[in-house]
Amino acid sequence: MVNEAALEAIDFPAAMDCGASASARVVMKNAGTTKWTREAWFRLGAVDDSDPMNGDGRVELPEGLTVAPGESVAFTIALRAPTTEGRYVSDWRMLQEHVRWFGETVRAEVDVTCPRAPARAGRVRLVLSAGERFELSGGEAFVLRGQYR
Repeated sequence: MVNEAALEAIDFPAAMDCGASASARVVMKNAGTTKWTREAWFRLGAVDDSDPMNGDGRVELPEGLTVAPGESVAFTIALRAPTTEGRYVSDWRMLQEHVRWFGETVRAEVDVTCPRAPARAGRVRLVLSAGERFELSGGEAFVLRGQYR
């Protein structure tokens, strides 16, 4: 019996906001001679047992599904973007748990950005003593002269 897998399709988001949730889809073809079942511990796993956007690191086959040689199966990967901006690599591969990893490695890069909060308009109350100086953004400086209420 030979375990082998070929990547047929991949659909990952190219970009995500910090902390946002999304899903990715990976379709793998059984290119070996062994039937894949959940009961025999076949699954899609995060390379090196961790992924920056999926804490589980594993995606199970559906209960009761058998993927015969030559057939394909679609895996849906739940993603949650990190809370720090950057380009993150998510890579996955088939495995038979406690036996071996096999087949092509699925690799996707996702750009994560943290949207800036918009500036809020409103009133600001400053308490200054005579002669104190304060600056507004943009470099304008003001000096309090006299007494104001």
